Amino acid sequence: MCSVGTLSVLLVALCLPASFRPVPLQRDQSVEPAQQYADLLRRHARGDTRALNDLTSWDSATVRLAVQRLTGIIDAIGNLFATLAEFDRKERSVTTNDKRGEALDPKRQAIVTRLGRAYEALYTGEITPGRASQSGGHAEIQGVTEAESALKTEPWTAGLPPSIIESYVTPAIGLHTSLAHAAWQQGRAAQMLHQLEFARVYLQRHTTAIPSSYGRLWCRTAGATLVGADEHPIALQHFDQCLAWYPGDPWLLLGRGSTFESASLLLERLPPGTRPAHLPERLADISRNASSATRDFESALHQAPDLTEARIRLAHLRLRGRQAKSASEELSQLAIEELPSVLHYWASLIGGAIDEALARYANAGKRYESALTLFPHSQAASIALSRVRIEHLDEHERGAADLRLHIRPSISRTFDSDPWWFYRLGQAWRANDWLKELQGLK
Repeated sequence: MCSVGTLSVLLVALCLPASFRPVPLQRDQSVEPAQQYADLLRRHARGDTRALNDLTSWDSATVRLAVQRLTGIIDAIGNLFATLAEFDRKERSVTTNDKRGEALDPKRQAIVTRLGRAYEALYTGEITPGRASQSGGHAEIQGVTEAESALKTEPWTAGLPPSIIESYVTPAIGLHTSLAHAAWQQGRAAQMLHQLEFARVYLQRHTTAIPSSYGRLWCRTAGATLVGADEHPIALQHFDQCLAWYPGDPWLLLGRGSTFESASLLLERLPPGTRPAHLPERLADISRNASSATRDFESALHQAPDLTEARIRLAHLRLRGRQAKSASEELSQLAIEELPSVLHYWASLIGGAIDEALARYANAGKRYESALTLFPHSQAASIALSRVRIEHLDEHERGAADLRLHIRPSISRTFDSDPWWFYRLGQAWRANDWLKELQGLK
């Protein structure tokens, strides 16, 4: 049940915000935005990439009205399909007496007629209960045609027909998540949270109708964006909710574990006794965060032993917990040389640190060399390699030369020149690829 405080927490509560609860669908100022918004979603579903740019120009208040209105219309369609399914079930259970069947038929037709008007509302933005809308024309014909087609060709008795999900619900989730990611990259946190709220509304209302693979992908993409923005409390709530929808999903366990790990790393970088005001009690302790992250990474690996990033992060946690031997055992299960470049780099850096902790200095140097080969401008790898050469391998001149060769002012470097810089941001480094999947792009 939603608490009063939920409505004031940046509008990304886990319960359905009051502003999105069903409202009467009489004509008001939200009709026209809903009509235009539904058209944008249909265009996007057809592959029109301009729909995203068009929606970018809308302010949050207008989008909110449009989302509220459209989700109300979709709810009305879903309710009518449910009513019709129940009516048909009861009709099959009554006697096969012809006269009784004739009496029931007009009642069924009345529901079908209302369904046509509800579909019409997708094009006009409004539902008029007792008659066709004043706009009529193409929208009325289109609505009736789509309703009849859904009844004849789609599995509507299980809920909303797939065409509604494919033409409106998943396009909306993809568009709003893309806008949220863009807002994060531009440092506009409030806008990012608004857009993720809009996307969440659709998934929360239609979790059972949306393909599980799509819902899981959205959960990890949105969660990665939240962790990347250092919105740890909201990210934690997000992953908790998503794991309630999709229990045991290894990627979501990885995401939640990364949220705990990220909060722990953030706290380590602050002066002792300092706690950011936005961190709740659940995220305020470094050791507790590390333990929670460890449990989630272990659970993820139990579900998916080949989830490489979870094993790399688990090894890092064990190293931070002064369990170098255990950390080494974790990494030994990976074919590091075969990993994608970012994971290869992380595993090499962490492996080098583990080797240093176990006094295997020559091997540590080789790991750091491997990391530097992958990303020649990386400061983390070049500093680590120079230090181990100077302090442990008696290669002072070579270590100093490495520093002079590789270290440059940070201001001249791009963010992706050193993947260690975004290790603390969880899976944010994957978000662009995941967004393409959400949008159906390669």
